[in-house]
Amino acid sequence: MTGLPPGPHRICAVVDVEAYSGRTPTQQLRIQSQIRDIVDHACARASVTGSDRQDRGDGQLIVLPTGVDLPRVLPAFIHAVADRLATLNWSARGAERVRMRGALAGGAVQVGDVGFVGPAVVEAARLVDSAALRAALTARPDRDFAVGVTDALFQDVVGRDHPGLASEQFSQVTVTVKEYAGSAWVAVPQSRAEGAPGRLRPGSSRRTVNAQDVIAATFAGGAFLTSALDHLGHPPDSGAHQHHYGPPDPVTSHDPMADDADSGLVVADDATETTAPLEEPGWHLHIPPIWYDGPHDDGGTVDHHPRH
Repeated sequence: MTGLPPGPHRICAVVDVEAYSGRTPTQQLRIQSQIRDIVDHACARASVTGSDRQDRGDGQLIVLPTGVDLPRVLPAFIHAVADRLATLNWSARGAERVRMRGALAGGAVQVGDVGFVGPAVVEAARLVDSAALRAALTARPDRDFAVGVTDALFQDVVGRDHPGLASEQFSQVTVTVKEYAGSAWVAVPQSRAEGAPGRLRPGSSRRTVNAQDVIAATFAGGAFLTSALDHLGHPPDSGAHQHHYGPPDPVTSHDPMADDADSGLVVADDATETTAPLEEPGWHLHIPPIWYDGPHDDGGTVDHHPRH
């Protein structure tokens, strides 16, 4: 190679899969496909086109194009990785679950004969392999992604509290890997994926939804209840309510001869059965237990998706 290639300022992002070497070849093939999917998703969410990539086996180096809007692109990219991982992992068990570390650095980047060259490339690679970032991910078994940014990038972008990235979520660490030593900031962002099925994660508290809240929510969506009453029609059982542990039973048809005392919504859970009055007697709607795994008044967590 002759001459010096151009070295424009670019952002380098490195993602690396946790415990990749301990997987079987079949699992590694699946994970490599997921890495590409995750990075594609993150670039699309951040509206980044024209990025360059270099495979690392258990991860990728992504070199963003010049001139990107960092206050917009960085939060979108980081959260998109966390969201995509949460979506892919919602039903994963054991070795199927994929957790990642990510690192970002900025600086002059040149293209060499076998890859990208520049301080930012080295910084991102060292940060993603650092003990501090590994420890941050290990400390949060309920999350799937830990990210680190160099001190320069933190001071220039993250520390300015642009929308999407709260600086107080980052902790300053010292990174020493091989011949590299520097200061960085790490965080373990929570997924913001909307509509992604929830998953009871290690360390989460398990709670049941209040029956009255379920009833109120049901009647708030009156169109659903009306449609169910109009289109579903098989007579109720002999009158004995039974505990229900699977998907909700269909709403039974109206029996005008039913006794008023037998009317109500029956909400069955592991231990109790709660009945609430309805305007019309004879209707019975069985609702299975609903587990929560997110913010809650008493410090617990709430998961807005049912467990069957």
